[in-house]
Amino acid sequence: GHLTCYEITQFFENFYVSTFGEGGEPNDDIVSFVKQNDAFVTRMVDTDLYWSHVGDVYARSAGMLEGYNGSPCSLQPGFKPLSKMDWNLLQLDGDLFDLMTAFPDKETLLGQLIGQLTSLITSPFTFFATAAVTDKVLRCSALIKLTSSDLFFGHDTWDTYSTASPRIYKTISLPVRNPNGPPILHVDSFSSSPGFVASIDDYYTISGTSALTVIETSNNVYDVRAYKALSPESVFCWARTMVANQMAGDGEAWGEAFSELHSGTYNNQWLIVDRGRIDEDEGLLVVVEEAPGLMHSEDMTGRLRSDGYWGSYNVAFYEDIRAVMGETEGYWDAPRAKIFAELQSSVEDMDSMTYVMGYNNYLNDPNSEGKNLFSTSTPSSSLTPPTTNLSPTSHFPQSPSPPKTLIKESHPPKRGLEQP
Repeated sequence: GHLTCYEITQFFENFYVSTFGEGGEPNDDIVSFVKQNDAFVTRMVDTDLYWSHVGDVYARSAGMLEGYNGSPCSLQPGFKPLSKMDWNLLQLDGDLFDLMTAFPDKETLLGQLIGQLTSLITSPFTFFATAAVTDKVLRCSALIKLTSSDLFFGHDTWDTYSTASPRIYKTISLPVRNPNGPPILHVDSFSSSPGFVASIDDYYTISGTSALTVIETSNNVYDVRAYKALSPESVFCWARTMVANQMAGDGEAWGEAFSELHSGTYNNQWLIVDRGRIDEDEGLLVVVEEAPGLMHSEDMTGRLRSDGYWGSYNVAFYEDIRAVMGETEGYWDAPRAKIFAELQSSVEDMDSMTYVMGYNNYLNDPNSEGKNLFSTSTPSSSLTPPTTNLSPTSHFPQSPSPPKTLIKESHPPKRGLEQP
């Protein structure tokens, strides 16, 4: 916060206006929900090991805010001191996608659209196709690719012009609690933006506590009735991600940690790649999806090995998640699904992987139907070209494995009854 004060000042102004409109503010329902959540987290911190990790993440957030408000740039013209609510809203850049839909301002265009959709709904299956309603969460493309000798993973972030820059690639290196011994050094490197504690893109590479790479693409909730499952007694996505990164030693454990008191906001498909398991039949790729009230985590190593790739492009995969969210577009029928299916076989080195992740031929590729939203790296005309993060590892056996499945339905939180 202290070192990036100028960048945070500029970025926060852009974030706030692009999120709430010129002169706009979050409505009372959103503010109330965020305040209730903050009080819940404050009350629960340090009640057990999980909550101590949550406390660590929130302490980093508070430290960044203190550093920002105490920076020398605070004496310069144009500096805007930020309140705790301002800072919380900044961290919620991803979670706000769903909070603003769950608690719409009826005077805004989004609120009016949500009201119209709600009045039209007669069953969980009467929804427009993906990307036909709104592009508010169509944020990323990702690809995991196996070749005969290497593993490649790439991620494109889509964002608005106002919040696309400046980007900051961050690395945190801190000891974290270990229930079985002394603290362990946790190193987490991720693409991010000024003021963010988490990535929000999201793209992480972890060492020390694990050898995980964590990537997500965002999914839309089309059935607004799903938001009835939201509760302020939960942990927002940005914080749960950092907690899971700290606590998990493998993909299955990451899914377990991430599912704790999940908020049902910033509902994504998460790809958890274990770089330490490239020679194993299980655990190389775990795919985790969230919807309000439901988490689904499954080992997809077998499918990755049999197909040679996994593409992710803002469409929910698991049937139970799709039913809750009201998703109607077939996972393998999406335009980017077809593009990845056609191009992935050309990947054999970093140059070819970079080409696929930067592919932007929507005017000529029939899969894109002439729409720039339907290409791997090009969102709608109001969005910027993406960043691409690529990392190769090496060597794996080409043998399938049966999937391991964890489906977790959320219930009212009980952790408050536990003691350390």
